[in-house]
Amino acid sequence: MSDKKANILFFCSFPPPNTGQTIATKLIHDALADYYSIDVINIADENRFKRKSGAFSFSIVITLVKKFVELRKKLKTKSYDIVYVVFAPYTFSLLRDLAYTIIIKRSSEAVLIAHLHCGNYGDNFKKGIKKKLFDYLLQQTNKLIFLSPLLKHFKYPAEKTFFLTNMISADVVCTNKEVEEKLSARQNEGQFRIFFISNMIIEKGYEDLIAAAKILKQKNTKSFSVHLVGSWPSDGIREEFEKKLKEEKLEELVNIYGTVTDRAKIKSFFLEADVLVLPTYYPVEAQPLSIIEAFNAATPVISTYHASIPDMIAEGKNGFLIQARSPKEIADRIETLFEFSSWHQMACNARKSYLETYQRNITLPKLLEIFKS
Repeated sequence: MSDKKANILFFCSFPPPNTGQTIATKLIHDALADYYSIDVINIADENRFKRKSGAFSFSIVITLVKKFVELRKKLKTKSYDIVYVVFAPYTFSLLRDLAYTIIIKRSSEAVLIAHLHCGNYGDNFKKGIKKKLFDYLLQQTNKLIFLSPLLKHFKYPAEKTFFLTNMISADVVCTNKEVEEKLSARQNEGQFRIFFISNMIIEKGYEDLIAAAKILKQKNTKSFSVHLVGSWPSDGIREEFEKKLKEEKLEELVNIYGTVTDRAKIKSFFLEADVLVLPTYYPVEAQPLSIIEAFNAATPVISTYHASIPDMIAEGKNGFLIQARSPKEIADRIETLFEFSSWHQMACNARKSYLETYQRNITLPKLLEIFKS
């Protein structure tokens, strides 16, 4: 690479809100910042969780029109080598992505790199006019990044296809010493700590975890606690859930933290956790950051045969794979981990998975290779 830094324009969503996509985009931006000159046009919808995913909104349209004007102005006043965007899987998003792609291609000679952070991209664009628009969009894209081969559901030229796992931020990365202390301390601790760390969306499966906790409570084989960390769609939904916990007499077992933005606190949660349970069937799920963050902290994971998760979890080694909506399976797998030797081996394997696949010295060279224009 020459001494002069190439220019990149990020036209995509950054936090807030904190979603897998926005967090991952910021991490990519920060990783590239030492190597490129980067400008940003943030198109984030801060009311993302107040609306159904992909739902039409006049306020979003007005905001996007303003962003399109800003995009065209930037492309006319500065020469960019690369424009980085994130495609989304909904009909409205397809029209949005087409609009800004046309602006980019007509206003610039930049390489267009699109990243897919959803697990069902292309599934909604298989017929009629949507398929034609989808095909045209792909033709205009120079490079397409998938999180996993399991998420490539359509034909696209191999020479333009790239696979890159998610990264995690440096402020949640655990040291070897921290992991060793966790592994040695666990044998002497009585209560088993079960964590769910994700946005509190029904399809993420937190209600299935609570149903599993009820089963484990009835068995009374070991002391345990459940910890729910994540943003709720509304106060009303949280209040209704807390009411249900009281009715089920589970309120003393379950700790609800709500939104946590302090990254040091997030790191401490993963180090405290004996298992991360993410029984997701969220339609746009792709490659959950929380699973990578858990592996980093030597935390085994119980999750579903969904999206790219089977690529991440080696059954019975660094975690367990279960069917969606299956509280009994969750309870059975947690009960297996109650036994220290089983937990310890799986915890060590989880840490090994992080070190061999997801740590920065592995992912960064792959990222830089993709961005060579």
